[in-house]
Amino acid sequence: MRAKHQERVRKQEEALEESQARGGGRGREPAGSGDAAGQQDRLYLQAMDQMIARRKANEARTAERADQALAQCTFRPVVNAKSKPLALPGTAFERLWDNAQQQRAKREQLEKRRREEEEQAVSSDCTFRPNIDAKSKAMSNARVAALRTNKITVFDQLAQDADRRRMRQEEFSLYMPPEATFAPEINDRSKVMASVVMQAVKEGASPTASKSEGASEGGSPQKGPLGKSQVSRMARVKEEMEALQKIDAKTGKPLFKPETGRANVGRELEKGGLPIGDYLYQKELERRQKMEVLAKDTEARRQAVASRRPNASSQRYLEALRGRRFKQVFFYLLQNLGPASGAKGAPAIDMDPLLVPGNPVMESMDGEVRADVEAAAQLLLAKGRSPVKGRSPKKAPRPLATEEVFTALMQEVIATSTIKSRTYLLPVSRQRATDENLTFRPRINPRSKEMAEARRPVGARLEDLLTDEQKLRNARAKAREEEIQQSRMKDCTFAPKLNENRSKEGRAFKEAAARARRTGGPSDAVPMDGDGSGAYGDIEAEVLEALDRAKLGGGPNAPGKVISLRGFPVDDIVGTLEGVDAAVADVAATAGPAGGAAAQGKGASGLLESLQQQLDAIQGQAGGTSEKLKMAWDSDDDA
Repeated sequence: MRAKHQERVRKQEEALEESQARGGGRGREPAGSGDAAGQQDRLYLQAMDQMIARRKANEARTAERADQALAQCTFRPVVNAKSKPLALPGTAFERLWDNAQQQRAKREQLEKRRREEEEQAVSSDCTFRPNIDAKSKAMSNARVAALRTNKITVFDQLAQDADRRRMRQEEFSLYMPPEATFAPEINDRSKVMASVVMQAVKEGASPTASKSEGASEGGSPQKGPLGKSQVSRMARVKEEMEALQKIDAKTGKPLFKPETGRANVGRELEKGGLPIGDYLYQKELERRQKMEVLAKDTEARRQAVASRRPNASSQRYLEALRGRRFKQVFFYLLQNLGPASGAKGAPAIDMDPLLVPGNPVMESMDGEVRADVEAAAQLLLAKGRSPVKGRSPKKAPRPLATEEVFTALMQEVIATSTIKSRTYLLPVSRQRATDENLTFRPRINPRSKEMAEARRPVGARLEDLLTDEQKLRNARAKAREEEIQQSRMKDCTFAPKLNENRSKEGRAFKEAAARARRTGGPSDAVPMDGDGSGAYGDIEAEVLEALDRAKLGGGPNAPGKVISLRGFPVDDIVGTLEGVDAAVADVAATAGPAGGAAAQGKGASGLLESLQQQLDAIQGQAGGTSEKLKMAWDSDDDA
């Protein structure tokens, strides 16, 4: 509002001066007192004079009040050469606007540079640069402007040109001159003959060769090859036909064939037989895809850099690094300025001389370090000269900075500064100093180099090499464990022999069970082989039943002849061999002549051995009672 008022006053003053200039030498008095126009001018001039007087009085009072307000402000800051450019003229809005414009221009410049780099990366393979004259450039610019106006891209235009060129060629191939009205009528036989002759001319053979071969097979006389006159006549006809193909049908003149250099073999292979329009269209699409991939990679890298945040360990390392840098600066000042007088205990420095312009110690320091030290000195001065109760500011003690105080001041300056990065606070890579006394230089023979390259190939990733090495170590450790286990198992020579379980679905068990259900004894309808094996199977089944009866007290015990089933002694109920023989004799008497012969041929001991082999598969332990043995036999039947 104030600026608008001042602008309005300025315009009124200019209008007043202009009116005075038009009035000539008459001054402020009107030409005629009775004139109405002169009366208005006089009143207007009086009002303007009063307004200017009031404005000057207001400005004087405002300046007086400002002087009175600043009379108590005796402090004059000392601005160094680096801080003077920061004091920009104008209002805060103007400074922010200028800063925004500068940032925008900088971003546009960076974006332009990035696009140029991308275009250079894409067009790095395009090394051909044609020479274009001014007329061609003007025609090209006019065409590009027309395409841009119609919103048609260059590669779309090239594709359309290729399509039009292809259609034009097809029209030319089908074009017939208007005077060519003769159309001969050729029958099918003549067409076949003409095709045979043309094929023979192309292949360089005789058109009657096939006929001659067929005639020789059929017994007719074989014709010889073409003569020289015929071959020359056919060659002349061929040349005439080729010459006719090279003549423009519309003008009757030979077609122009420009002399070109050697064709680009790589480009022809790259085209793959495509027309030039399709090839250029495909190349433009590939270029755009490549630019999109580059843009995505650039954006991904930018986001990765922007998303990096230091963790707690990195933050602690950064703080420790800052502390070491501040300590180095403090001891540098202490060495050049000397300890402050009156300091007690820890060494301290007086930072007041650092604010004096032209201090040689400050001039010898780096620009960033000097600016931070000056800011720390001003901060310490502001804190040390603050009024204290019961003590005037002039009598306040001079502030001294110890190492801890100096470090705290520098950290506060860094935290409150708008510039967060400092070059002297960045970590510096350490390099080990070379010792002239260390003259040893190892020599590596070619064999060692080959072994190292074979183990660590060039271009291989470190994590892949470590993974492969870990797998190799695991495989070697596993092989060593297997060798140790095998060496330990050499002393273990015991190998138990396990017999197969007898199937309960065998023929003998089925027939014996069916016979027991019918008659309670062996069946006479059991088929027997010539050697009596069928009868022997029946006898085995009956012996099992006899043993069941023997378990319930079928015969007297004979000492010293204990039956052993599956290696477990059964010496209390089962019975002796005499009881088994009696049971076998009882079974043989009822089994018929063949069965008796087989039973007597085998004997009780043979049958017992056969039963021993069958009972070896029973799981469990036979006890000393008939109930336990019966359970063992039942488990054998169930198995």
